Amino acid sequence: MITKRRDNTQRDITLATFFVCLLFLVGIWGIDAVCRLFVRFTGKNDPKPGEIYILDFRKDFENSGDSGTAPDDLENSGIPETNSSDISGSGNGNYKGIQIAGVNLFGNQNTIRKTAEDIHTGLLLQIDSGHPFIGEFNMLTAFENKNSYYRLKNMTLQVQDSVVDAMNELAEDYYLFSGRSDFLVYSTTEVYDVPGSLYPEILPDRASGFCLDLAFLNDDGSISPITEQNNGWLVENAWRFGFIFSYTESNRNQTGVASAPYHLRYIGKEHAAVMYYNNKLDLHTYLSLLRSYQTENSYQYISDSMNLKISYIPASGTGTTVIPVPEDGKQYSISGNNTDGFILCISDTES
Repeated sequence: MITKRRDNTQRDITLATFFVCLLFLVGIWGIDAVCRLFVRFTGKNDPKPGEIYILDFRKDFENSGDSGTAPDDLENSGIPETNSSDISGSGNGNYKGIQIAGVNLFGNQNTIRKTAEDIHTGLLLQIDSGHPFIGEFNMLTAFENKNSYYRLKNMTLQVQDSVVDAMNELAEDYYLFSGRSDFLVYSTTEVYDVPGSLYPEILPDRASGFCLDLAFLNDDGSISPITEQNNGWLVENAWRFGFIFSYTESNRNQTGVASAPYHLRYIGKEHAAVMYYNNKLDLHTYLSLLRSYQTENSYQYISDSMNLKISYIPASGTGTTVIPVPEDGKQYSISGNNTDGFILCISDTES
């Protein structure tokens, strides 16, 4: 009987210890949950619209000591672009839990294989006097689907389909703002190097099929050039439709091309937004800065309408570059940079 009482006492002590430990753990969990709720509802960790959640290009840009050029150590770098139509082929890998920016972004992943030639295809190609466009056109369109909010210099102009859609949106928004539909697409892939031409300049990225030279069609039928004095609406709004100015005073030393305030290039709404909200970066500087953000340290941009993760993938020396892409329905795009690699842009944006 004495032995039995001792066994019961030991059992009671063991159970009591267990319940004390359990209550202690529940208490810690409860305190942590309350703290998390407090942070969530006070918004202390919430990203502000248009700002970078993990890394901010603007800090790099401002710390470079020059508001108009890339930092010295990035000045000679080239980087890529994005184009969903550029995604070709499918890989044969099934990666589990690739870590990007320290966060497990997806579960299973597929892969995309890119060749050395694919480096020269995409939306964000570095095209300048030292890096000509050597890729191939997708099918061009002769503006068959244009709307009535702008005019064409002639009916032979051709561009990529995505440019027509973007120009339709831009011109309609300009009409709602100004009540005017006086934008004129003066040229696209061609150069009018003849007497009296508004824009005889040779611009390297015209050859890509993603560019527009705009002018104003006046009420009397005459045509006026777009200049730095009258392109203010475009400067503040073109990015919303995926357009940027390829050649500016800020990147003249890098591109070797004079400022062209009339010349728009379509790079997609995602990259155009990132550039605009980061001190209105020019394309050359943006591509140079992207080189610092490889897959283990991707660049994240969060705004009211976008949640993007952008990574640079160097081209493989074997000639075939394997790029991990999400399998779970997330939208993504891949582009070559026209020099030595690719850009992967993953969108968590809810449609």
